[in-house]
Amino acid sequence: MKTALIILAGVLPLSLATAGEFTTFKNDHGIDLFFDYTGEVLSNVSGGDHTGTGYNGLASFGVEADLGQAIGWKGVKMRLSGMDLHGSGIGSRVGDMMGVSNMEGYGSVRLYESWVEKSFAGESLSLRAGLLLADEEFSMLDTTGPFLNSTFGWPEFISMNTVNTGPAFCIPALGARLLWAPNETWYGQVGVYDGDTFDSSAGD
Repeated sequence: MKTALIILAGVLPLSLATAGEFTTFKNDHGIDLFFDYTGEVLSNVSGGDHTGTGYNGLASFGVEADLGQAIGWKGVKMRLSGMDLHGSGIGSRVGDMMGVSNMEGYGSVRLYESWVEKSFAGESLSLRAGLLLADEEFSMLDTTGPFLNSTFGWPEFISMNTVNTGPAFCIPALGARLLWAPNETWYGQVGVYDGDTFDSSAGD
């Protein structure tokens, strides 16, 4: 039986600053190609299941485009991205439940966050559909960036109560998100996602 996950959020930001994404290529046609690599070495020097050192590597790559600027489709944006997650972290050495690292996951190369978005009503309303990550839009804060533990991205009260942890790093889910931003001070949004990102009734 298929399940669904529905998330509602209303946000009043403390700052109007917006975070940008590093891109390796940018032109005047609204097309950005990006690549980013992060590597980390962590060691468990005492306690846990057993001591040892692990390495996690994460490569993110893809293209994001403003199709209005690129080919004249006004109000349409798209993103197509992939991920290469590799290495052997220290989760099994520590014996953690929620992930001592926020970038440790199933090692593989896979299609990642990929979507099409259409804006309406002078861009105050937008609908996004495709392979989405709920954690990036509903639970992550700028202030959690310096922390390594996985719960600072996708909190345990959500991940422990959804099948296969829900639509978050490192598995996006088919879904749709509707965003209403009447001004620069506040916004509201609602998302509907495939409730089992592994499509397995028995879990994984």
